[in-house]
Amino acid sequence: MSVSVARISGETLSTACDQRMFPDPVGHSGAVTPDRRALATVALACLLLTGIAACSEPEATDPAVSSRGPAAAPAPSGTALSEADRTEALAQASSGLEAVLSHDYAAYDDVLDEAAPFLSPRLASELEQLHEKTDQQVRKSRTSTEFTVVDKAVITGAGDTIKLLVFGNQVRRPKGQNPRLEAVTLFVTMTETNDEWLIEDLEGDGPVTDPDPDPERAEVADAASEFATAFNNIDHRTMDTDTEKVTELSTGRFRETYTEGLPSLKKLLRANRSVMQAEVTAAAVKDLSGDRATVLVATTGTVTNRTARKPVDRTQRLLVSLVNEDSAWLVDDLTYVS
Repeated sequence: MSVSVARISGETLSTACDQRMFPDPVGHSGAVTPDRRALATVALACLLLTGIAACSEPEATDPAVSSRGPAAAPAPSGTALSEADRTEALAQASSGLEAVLSHDYAAYDDVLDEAAPFLSPRLASELEQLHEKTDQQVRKSRTSTEFTVVDKAVITGAGDTIKLLVFGNQVRRPKGQNPRLEAVTLFVTMTETNDEWLIEDLEGDGPVTDPDPDPERAEVADAASEFATAFNNIDHRTMDTDTEKVTELSTGRFRETYTEGLPSLKKLLRANRSVMQAEVTAAAVKDLSGDRATVLVATTGTVTNRTARKPVDRTQRLLVSLVNEDSAWLVDDLTYVS
């Protein structure tokens, strides 16, 4: 199994730092609440200017899951997925991940029984071997974990293979200590075995660049990726060009709010010599209906400013809303997934 759950995304959501950086979060359901929209300019300014090092302290890896690098998953082939396949794979992934990534240290063996129905034979065997090696260590650490899927969507898929992007939160409860809430971003490979979608592999890193065989979904994912790249790459030395790209790729209320906030944002960028660089590691279409769509986007990159003179790693989980105007997909809302 190729994922280290304890430090996948580098986020510790319980810190005050995160609350300043994410003034416009979505709830655990992933739904955008009407009274928390159109704050992306403020959020971006806070992200660029806040002392973010305190939010990125590395932690010891949870022994419940090992890390041995990304696995080589088969590339999707064959016909595009049906909506029924998407729905079933997403449901199986949610139940399986919550089973395999949650455990009570006092009943560690129960994880195997609860997770097995959702795992491919290879992954189930690997998990069993892992538990044999880590059983004593987990019981000695007296740490329990609870993993919850916050949001999920299909990145790409065809035939008997599906790649998913999953945003989850994991609560770690060391015995006698305060619980810690950690954001987790997972890339999940599902395979169809005996007419059932099973988890074949988990990865904690990207990028996932395979296009969706469905041309419209691929177009929507590309539009969300292009916007997220523009939004998350901004330099005080080239900010006019950088911010103009964001406005070109947006519309509606988002564009209006972003444009209104630009004078203040540019002033802060200059004063703090802020630079944010990022790349999209995956974009997954969550909903697509007519001329509207929502896309989950994961990014990774760095931030530097007067406070953080050396590049500080930064990952983000975004829910991007798009509308088709004159045959072009434009962003009309952006929300940070918490």
